[in-house]
Amino acid sequence: MFKTYNKQDFFLRAALYHVYEGRCFYERVPIRFKDMHVDHIIPESITDKGEISRITKELGLPELFDANALYNLVPCSPHENLSKNDDLYNIDYLKKLILDKSLSKIQSIKNKMENFKKDYNDDKKKSKLLAFLSEYDNKEKLEELYNQLANEEPYKEKREIIDNSTQYTFVRSMSNVKLVGNLPRYPNKEGNCLITFSNLRLRDCMITLNHKQIMRDLFEGVKTNLKYDLRSFILHQEKINPDIYYVDLANVRLPLEKNEVEQLTEIIDDFYDYYIKESTYIYNFFRKDVFESRNGKNRLKMIEINMDLWFLIKKFIRHFDYGKGDTKWHLFDATGSMLKVYDKKEREFRLFIYAEVEQEEFIVSSIRSVKLIWTDEFFLDKRLSNFSQNIYWSPEFTLHWLTEIFIPYVIYYYAKPRTKVLRRKIDYEKFYENFRINEYSLYQPNIKQTNDFEFIVGELQTFFTTYQLDVYPKQDLLNLYDCLILVIERTDLDESALHYISSKLGVLGEYEKEILIRDIKKLKK
Repeated sequence: MFKTYNKQDFFLRAALYHVYEGRCFYERVPIRFKDMHVDHIIPESITDKGEISRITKELGLPELFDANALYNLVPCSPHENLSKNDDLYNIDYLKKLILDKSLSKIQSIKNKMENFKKDYNDDKKKSKLLAFLSEYDNKEKLEELYNQLANEEPYKEKREIIDNSTQYTFVRSMSNVKLVGNLPRYPNKEGNCLITFSNLRLRDCMITLNHKQIMRDLFEGVKTNLKYDLRSFILHQEKINPDIYYVDLANVRLPLEKNEVEQLTEIIDDFYDYYIKESTYIYNFFRKDVFESRNGKNRLKMIEINMDLWFLIKKFIRHFDYGKGDTKWHLFDATGSMLKVYDKKEREFRLFIYAEVEQEEFIVSSIRSVKLIWTDEFFLDKRLSNFSQNIYWSPEFTLHWLTEIFIPYVIYYYAKPRTKVLRRKIDYEKFYENFRINEYSLYQPNIKQTNDFEFIVGELQTFFTTYQLDVYPKQDLLNLYDCLILVIERTDLDESALHYISSKLGVLGEYEKEILIRDIKKLKK
């Protein structure tokens, strides 16, 4: 017979927390004592006697089932408890949870409860409490007192990267500060982080930052010394209060002592290396230095064509729907308005392309164009390896297929014979020799790096787009201006190129080299 317990009992909660090592029974993730829920493995909401009898018989438990027996009570994170709700696990999983795990913990939980009760009633504890309270001005002792009363401790020195199929997480803690960050990993291209503190004043304070806040605020002035005052989220007034720094993040302002701020900045600098590395990897993988993003999602502009060519493409897709034949071109799913490539053998989609039509200011437009937009929204197994292996078509491969294979053949397929007499078209090879995609496209990205200079410029674009909030030495920036001046002096630039450069530098209207160079020199000063 198993004794019944009150799951709200403090000593029971404390014993469960310690015996299960401060982790959620189901997820095995660390949880704070005050956030811990006590969950019933077999929900107490089950009242059907026949169902209860079946379960206890299968598990070999006493026939008189008690939902509040120790083997049925386990620590649980709030999220998991709310997700589980009153669901009943299948019998095989219940065997693993109860017979293999919770039953073996019963005696340890009982022993721990007895120890806690003994300590609680110990007169020495009471006298120690009075001694601490009499020395209320001693911060370290107050911290120790609070930790004992709350069954909590300062953070342990820890640095861990959790990399598995379900999460990619950076965890770093020092005695007073802890940061847990979800790193960017496709398909989640944006991460987030949680910052908590262990000191007495801020024990219940948490700062949550999304990707934009991390890049814009947390990483500003990263890897710089506090004395340079380059991290704008850290406020310090030496003359007014030299011992206190204010951290202002996500509309939360917290007072920290210098050693706590130093811990925070050290952790942030460490987190930065991992976060930027993963962000840059995804950025480069999808060639976002080349492809224009659309609508803030992972939609990338491939090529812009006129409406007539798009109608031809749709006609070709309908003709070569995968259900109508087995030639190499019968690879399209003609349903809907998208361009969809379907692998009939593997029963899997390889490509999805939107047709985006700009809304014109007037009803009648002289040029009607369609932008072909690559998207990954409808792929089921979103892993970068699937793009590397061409299971799903990457943006770069898609552009190649569109411009070098698909569009040329569509145009050839619907081309009229050159002579009325022969009624015969030239063969495709000869047609392709003279084919130029530029004659049919209104826009296409330049994805080929044809020389070392273009490659260096591409690398610079990637670098400054990714690290746009970094702080650089003044001389490095002056050197960049000098390089730009040399490029302008030694390159033949038309008016549109000069306009582009001047607009990026904020000196609009300068369409002559000499004037533009003069204004750049002014910017240097």
